[in-house]
Amino acid sequence: MNARGVAGDNKTCKVSAVGGGMRSHPGIASKMFNALGAEGINIQMISTSEIKISVVIEEKY
Repeated sequence: MNARGVAGDNKTCKVSAVGGGMRSHPGIASKMFNALGAEGINIQMISTSEIKISVVIEEKY
């Protein structure tokens, strides 16, 4: 690939929910998304694994 540039933003932060219970308790991600949505917080990026969900949001929140 021929990347043409890299963009950065130092006004963001990462919020994560981590734990082994993520596998056995469905709905954790839904609760996280609903809580952020209820506050009008826009999710810029989402990353998941079996035991972790992380979102990138604006630093001001």
